[in-house]
Amino acid sequence: MPRFAVLPLLTLLIALLPAAAQASEAPALPSYTAGQLEEMQDGEVMTSVEAGEPNRGEAVGVFRAAPEQIRAVLLDWDRLDTWSPAAYDVRITGRDGDAVLVSGMTDIPMLPDRSWQIRTTSGEQTVGGVAAWVLSWTYVRESGNLDDTFGYWLVYALPEAPEWSLVRYVVNADAGLPIPDSIINWATNRTLPTLFARLAEQVGASF
Repeated sequence: MPRFAVLPLLTLLIALLPAAAQASEAPALPSYTAGQLEEMQDGEVMTSVEAGEPNRGEAVGVFRAAPEQIRAVLLDWDRLDTWSPAAYDVRITGRDGDAVLVSGMTDIPMLPDRSWQIRTTSGEQTVGGVAAWVLSWTYVRESGNLDDTFGYWLVYALPEAPEWSLVRYVVNADAGLPIPDSIINWATNRTLPTLFARLAEQVGASF
């Protein structure tokens, strides 16, 4: 059974100090059909969960807002715990060159809370031929009581509808706790849409 804490509850585990070479995932554009795009413009969020060590969760949605508006909320670490499920005591702890170092806690019901320190980088880059903004993170080994986390936020203006922004959130996490896959799948698919809805509220965007 994979050791993993509920993916969406680990939702922005981002922070601290450069670490040795470790796992990461390169940003990529999501795949979707014309029908799925219409559903996302109606407020649906596409989610998926993959079991493993670490497990992987993903959410894709669209917002009627400019990428710059979404980026501003994602970079406002002092307000992260007002909209990200279960996150608290989130704070910037320093900088290392272009990286921002952040630490925090995640509340997990009936289990020990998770402490985390991760290292984040953000900026504009071309992904799959599309101009996008990416916020990536990796976990600082032995900096908290997680085993690992890494992932990214990807934001770009939709070519099909420039007044909309597409947002892709990918999180890989292993919190060092024995949680059955069935609970992980249920909690992840239930919570990721809530995460996007709260993000939309912060942005002040239609969703």
